[in-house]
Amino acid sequence: MIDVAVLRPSQIEDLSSRPWSDTDKRDVLSGIAEMLDKTPSDGGADSDRIYMAASHLTIAGAWQAISTIELARVVGAARLDAQNDFLDGLPRDVAGLVSREILRQLEQTLSRPLSLGA
Repeated sequence: MIDVAVLRPSQIEDLSSRPWSDTDKRDVLSGIAEMLDKTPSDGGADSDRIYMAASHLTIAGAWQAISTIELARVVGAARLDAQNDFLDGLPRDVAGLVSREILRQLEQTLSRPLSLGA
């Protein structure tokens, strides 16, 4: 896992200068999930931390390597306030695609028949 909330400039430069491996993608996605789960979206410094993580990952080339579907699964599982802070830090076009995918995934989940178990 990569601690995306505190990416160092050297990490951003490294990620942006080479193709991303499957391990890079997995580590960044788990880092985003961890950050969105653990960082309180407080409208202050912690919200800024979430926003800046999304901005730094943009510089690192994350959205060319990580699919909208993968990112939406991770962001969509977070609290709504954390989702908003993260989406605000993304480029507008990426944020729009991720938002639509989150809604598509939610709609798909809600349209499944309720299973009451056996």
